[in-house]
Amino acid sequence: MAKSCGIIGDGALPFKRGSSQWKALAEALAGLVRESGCEEFLSGMERGGDQLGAEVVLGLREELGLKLWGVLSSEEQWIHWPNVDADLLFGIMDRADYEYRISNHATEHSRLDQLLFIADNSKKLIVVTEALSPEARAAVVRAAARGREVSLIDPVTLAVSYPPTAIK
Repeated sequence: MAKSCGIIGDGALPFKRGSSQWKALAEALAGLVRESGCEEFLSGMERGGDQLGAEVVLGLREELGLKLWGVLSSEEQWIHWPNVDADLLFGIMDRADYEYRISNHATEHSRLDQLLFIADNSKKLIVVTEALSPEARAAVVRAAARGREVSLIDPVTLAVSYPPTAIK
């Protein structure tokens, strides 16, 4: 795998898709993608920061020669989502270069397994979050312990921390 970066979110974003805050976060993520030096990006494809990160990568794909891996937690990841959210996922996955599925069926550890896979296979991890969930924290800790660069970006303030204060 070429130099890869993971982009993960940690839950729903606190503003609506298409809002000025959404656009500002997309621009900030585009800056991090450009600065990363990565050629391939892994996204967990969850609603919120995962999908926004994937869309940013797709928007920069031709200009920067990027590739996108959609890393699904399971074949059932989207099963309980509203149709509009599932349709967005399918649209992004149709444009992704690769699909990787952690498991066929969802388990209580599906999201954790997904995030750890992304952390393990990324030279750099970009995390969109206001506060880390236990699963995202585990991925951040694992990535940092393995010497990976980790960037946390707050979706509201757009503040980026290197290294994340969450693991000090």
